[in-house]
Amino acid sequence: MGQLLYGSGLRLMKCLRLRVKDVDFSQQHIIVRDGKGFKDRVTLLPELLQSTLQTQMGYAQALHKKDLADGYGRTSLSDALAVKYPNADREWGWQYVFPSTKLAVDRRDGLLRRHHLHEYEQRPPWRPQPTRSRIINTPPLLVSPSPCLV
Repeated sequence: MGQLLYGSGLRLMKCLRLRVKDVDFSQQHIIVRDGKGFKDRVTLLPELLQSTLQTQMGYAQALHKKDLADGYGRTSLSDALAVKYPNADREWGWQYVFPSTKLAVDRRDGLLRRHHLHEYEQRPPWRPQPTRSRIINTPPLLVSPSPCLV
């Protein structure tokens, strides 16, 4: 995933929210939805990463097929898309490229769905993990008095 972030210029959350239908291997590009200014943009898909991304999508597709066989296989969609396309949440194209390892209850309708990986699961090892209370203790900055003020 780090190579995809660097090679395509994606931000972490845009990479995690990447859907299967937004990756085009034949044109070698990725469509980034709702970027800055809520605009869509097209970015490059490096040739070097295509086989790795296809392997990841194979894993995601196997997981999706297993979920469908178990009676799940839904993903989260916006309210407008869910109304316009009622069965789209089960279609392969709308699934996340980087799916979560667990099913979760959707707060909007109470159904079990597979979301994308959580951003904290993808933090670099040198960055501190958030605590359960979401309070990160950082040392205070030590400021020495300016020689002009002494």
